[in-house]
Amino acid sequence: MKKACLKISGKYLFLEQVLVYFDLPLFFICKDMAENRFAVLCYDDEDLNYIVAEVSLKDIVKMLQNEIPMDVLFTSARQKWQYQAGVDVETTFVNPVRNFENEQLPTKGSFFGALNAEVSGYLQKLKSENSVLLERVGNKKLAVY
Repeated sequence: MKKACLKISGKYLFLEQVLVYFDLPLFFICKDMAENRFAVLCYDDEDLNYIVAEVSLKDIVKMLQNEIPMDVLFTSARQKWQYQAGVDVETTFVNPVRNFENEQLPTKGSFFGALNAEVSGYLQKLKSENSVLLERVGNKKLAVY
């Protein structure tokens, strides 16, 4: 069983893909047990402060393909949190927020520029997953997102 990397609103989140790593994961995607996805961004690597946004598969794909800027992935999310990492997931401080502060977000209008082989493979996996979901739903494509 995968180890939870975060606990938000009573739900455990599990690491799906690290997008940017420099001494520690700085930008990554997690999933909960219900397959909901969350974008997580470290904005203060000294105190381990992060922002978290529940995001759609479609928006992750758009961000990775540079169709939407990284900040939009976070600002357009319906649910948002800030957290400060603790010793483990049970001691992590999590706070729901309505909006993120500008200094917590990626530079406004900046696009994801770290599409290495691993992240490119992840993008292809997401596109395949999206295609399967679209086939199941048929003409009700909006229901997928």
